[in-house]
Amino acid sequence: MIVVGFISALSIGLIALLRRSMEGGSNLDETALASVYVVVPVFMFLYFVLFEGAFGTTLGKLLGSSPWQLAVVRKDGARCGLGRAAIRAFLLPFEANLLGAIVIWATAGNQRIGDLLAGTLVVDRRKPHKITFLDGRAVFELLDGRRFELARISRGKIINWLRFHKMKVEGAAPDGRPIRLTFNFTTEKYRMARLRDELESAFQVQFVETIEWWRLIVLAAWLCIVVSGVIVLIASLPVSTK
Repeated sequence: MIVVGFISALSIGLIALLRRSMEGGSNLDETALASVYVVVPVFMFLYFVLFEGAFGTTLGKLLGSSPWQLAVVRKDGARCGLGRAAIRAFLLPFEANLLGAIVIWATAGNQRIGDLLAGTLVVDRRKPHKITFLDGRAVFELLDGRRFELARISRGKIINWLRFHKMKVEGAAPDGRPIRLTFNFTTEKYRMARLRDELESAFQVQFVETIEWWRLIVLAAWLCIVVSGVIVLIASLPVSTK
């Protein structure tokens, strides 16, 4: 929404200035206000269609949903495509309400109405779907359809952050190409522990546990900003003299 709002604001300002320069006495505020009803929906529609259709995800799904990296895929794990992305984007304005939340909560795959009609799912790109061990190799299939094959593991890390659990693996493919993978297990701590044991046994490697201190620093900074904002808000309230 930040990206869409920023691009829309620039476009609305440009439209207002162009109309003012062409018509001379055009009211800048009225032109900008009228442009909002056209520019914002159009940019929102195009943004989601192009990004989800071409890349299967958006900036918000990659950055704003951390520690997850969300992607839109078909039920078989294939890329969403422009047609299905268009269905999701068209219905989005009608689902930003309580009904949309109820549908997501009630469906087995946590799908919204647009997902149900388009036949899509929103999944974590870093969550493993299936791991297969074959002749000293490990084949990882992710929820978004990607597939990685490891013939050697040089280093492995386990990161526990609050209720989120993450595994990082560095190694090489059968052709020697280096591979670095990050898997999110969210609350599936025991599934991650089982996979860790299997990888350590198969590749004779020892995983180390570590903490992402930068996340704690960011969390502390965010809490300081919120508390400071509340204090400033309370201090700015008028004091009754009665």
